This record gives sequence, structure tokens and C-alpha cells, in this order.
Amino acid sequence: MRTATQLPADGISRFAGTLIDLLDRVEYRRVSIENEFDPVYRLRYEAYRREEFIPSNMQSITRDEYDLADNCYCFGVYIDDELVRLNPVPSCYADQSDIAGAVGMA
Repeated sequence: MRTATQLPADGISRFAGTLIDLLDRVEYRRVSIENEFDPVYRLRYEAYRREEFIPSNMQSITRDEYDLADNCYCFGVYIDDELVRLNPVPSCYADQSDIAGAVGMA
């Protein structure tokens, strides 16, 4: 019987092997701001609507002022070509007040 601390002969635990297999299926794609109906905007809309943060709209999308900011890029995280998460990523900040505004604290 194998204990939890023993590893298989290849040295990789079952958990680590499963995680590596999952990561092989993950893809990051930068969202084009020109495509206003990108699935990322629909995913954001669904999440905001679920929590009733925004009113419903006919397009079933939502965008904010940061989507058009020069120093922000949005990436969708896909597993097996299905969008599962979005990540807005600021490219840089001039000072600390910019950071607070970007995360909604200003």
C-alpha cells in the first residue's frame, strides 16, 4: 500500500499530473477592443447580472472605461476553447493613484 507521501515511479504525484494535463489545455487570448461582441464581454455581463450589479441590456454585453484605456489589456482564459475567465491586465502605471483607479478604489 502506498502512503500519501510516496510518489509513483515517474516522480509525479497524481495531483501534479492532473494539473499539468489541465494546463496543457489552457490558452490565453488577448481580447480585441474592436470586437464589441467578444465572448469576454458576454461573460462579464453574465457575471455582473448574476450579482445584479448592472441592469440588463439587449446586447447582453458590458464594457467599462478601462476596456479602452491605453494601459490596459484584457485576456480571456480558455479551457478546451471554452471561455472560463477574463483578466484585465494593466500594462503599467504612472503613479499609485492610477493603480487605485484601475482596481475601483478611487
